Order: sequence, then structure tokens, then C-alpha cells
Amino acid sequence: WSSDVCSSDLMLGKRIPARCLTGENDRFAFCSAALAWDHMAEILSGTSLTLSDSGYPDAHLAPDPSTFRFLPWRPRAGHVLCDVVDEDRHPLAVAPRTVLAGIVDRLSELGYEARLGVETEFYLIDADKTPLVEGKFAYSLAKLNELDAVTSAILAGLGGFADCEAINAEYGPGQLEVNMPVLTACEAADATARLRYGVREIARRQGVRATFMAKPFDA
Repeated sequence: WSSDVCSSDLMLGKRIPARCLTGENDRFAFCSAALAWDHMAEILSGTSLTLSDSGYPDAHLAPDPSTFRFLPWRPRAGHVLCDVVDEDRHPLAVAPRTVLAGIVDRLSELGYEARLGVETEFYLIDADKTPLVEGKFAYSLAKLNELDAVTSAILAGLGGFADCEAINAEYGPGQLEVNMPVLTACEAADATARLRYGVREIARRQGVRATFMAKPFDA
């Protein structure tokens, strides 16, 4: 069970045993400080959301059942995105999914609907932060063949978890691009969060690392 909150570009959440999932237990405690720290997980002072003198109180995760997906790499386990809410189940205004939903509502009031096809790029590197392949060979099938064990695992592993239409070699060394179908803004944001989480985990299980940094090394 995961929230949409990110720190250091990682998905945050909790693992909840199935026995704890009941109709009476439909929310789970989640520290509000996670919405008030920067990309290095340093808590920002002076926010109205959470303060050290208040003891960093908990908010709550409210699962969105429509986002449930089985985890391809862990049998009998599921993954669902959540909204961050307060004690009265009101969405926290600063939570990412709340912010996006508000923008979508404003667009709807103006007679518009945002739909987008997300293109996500990342690098495959080894433990020494060296790209798995060198050179600049955008769209090269030969380079994809060199990375076949990882790319095939990613395509297979994302099936049913995060929508993926295609994968190709990109311009940088060890760089790949994944194309996703056209979705509504909220669907695209959720799918992209799942994709990034899935790519990292599938790559890790292949013995390599995936990074979404814009430029993780000089190239």
C-alpha cells in the first residue's frame, strides 16, 4: 500500500498484512512530515502542516481501490495508491494527488480535459554508477539487444502493473525511453508513479540500477 508522496524521488508507503484489511480499518497512519521535507528528506521548518513542537502528528492514507494492481515480482501481494487525508477524511491540500485533482477540476470548469501520453527516460547503471552500455545510439535495436535481459524483464514485469506501449534506446549511454498510452491527467500521474517504482525494482532484481536523474554522469 503506497501513498503518492515522494521523497528523494522514491515512492513512500507501508506494507499492510492482508489480515489487517477490514471494512472498519480503511485508513492507515502516515506521518505528515513526509509532506514537508525536501528531496534529501530534510524537514522544512516554518510550515503549517507539521512542526517539531507538535510532535510531527500523523495524517492518514486512504486507499484508492481503482489503483489496485498485483505486484508482478511478489506473489500474492498487491499495490494501491492512496490519498493523504486528515482525521476527518478531508484531503490534505498539499498532497500531490489532491493538488492535481484540484487542477483537473478547474480545467473541467473551463470546459477542458487534460489527456497526455507520458514519455519517461532513465539510465541503467552498474554498482559503480557506470552505464551498462557506452555510446549514443538513439533507437538502436542493436543496443537494445545488448540490454535484452533487463529490457525484456522490464517489459514483462510492467505488464498489468503500469501501462507501457514501447521501449527504445535513447541518446545517452545506457539510457532508455518508455512510452505510455494517452490517459487522463490523474491516470497518467498514477501510472507514471507505478512505472518508475516498477522499473527500479525490476532492474534491481536483474542486478543493475535504474536512475531517473537527468544527467547522472558526464556524457
